[in-house]
Amino acid sequence: MFTTRRIAQRHGWNHKHFLSYQPYLFGAEEYGKALQYSQLMLNISTAAGDALWHWNSLYAVANAYISLEKADSGLLYAQEEYRYALALTNFTQKWVFDQDYQFPRNQIIAWSLHALGRAQQLLKDDQLALSYFTKGLSFASSDSSDERAVVSIYSSIAQSFLNLSQIDSVIKYCHLYLGKDTLVPDVIPIYIYLAKAYERKNSDSAVTYYRIAVEKREKIFQRKITGSYC
Repeated sequence: MFTTRRIAQRHGWNHKHFLSYQPYLFGAEEYGKALQYSQLMLNISTAAGDALWHWNSLYAVANAYISLEKADSGLLYAQEEYRYALALTNFTQKWVFDQDYQFPRNQIIAWSLHALGRAQQLLKDDQLALSYFTKGLSFASSDSSDERAVVSIYSSIAQSFLNLSQIDSVIKYCHLYLGKDTLVPDVIPIYIYLAKAYERKNSDSAVTYYRIAVEKREKIFQRKITGSYC
């Protein structure tokens, strides 16, 4: 049976290169800052009585906790923002620099279910996570104006299937993700999921996807250093 190390050696790669993908774009310090800003936004939106910004803030806080791997707090805020999303009646998001934006209700529900699923992933319940993701995908797919929710859910579905060792499903949803033309920047995990999936299939394709992941991570790192995100 091939291992990552043996595949890497065959192609002249050092195994440690495959491990350098881990801090994709954000680290704990940056997620901590994101949490602070999200909580500040939550306080302001509550004081302003702006319903849609309040939901947006709850979602941001939930995802910051989830990214910090604080499962209980993440789940608490994810449940709250989902309940809040179901109760929303005003979908106008006020914007300082441009005209107000009408946020599609189905997109709000989709993102809320996505957060619930991510929290369940942290709690090691991938079956329940998949049920949230699948339901969220049905809402996200009903609105073709913004596919960011669709591909984000594809990524999370692939992650849960990888956790459950359902390899063909991992590959399916990764390719569904890559088949979409979107503005979602964090494509590195998709190549990692593909690499791990093909590694379990004892396929040399694993090294190709690890190589792509490392190259993309290095480009992102260089952009962070130079301050260029174009």
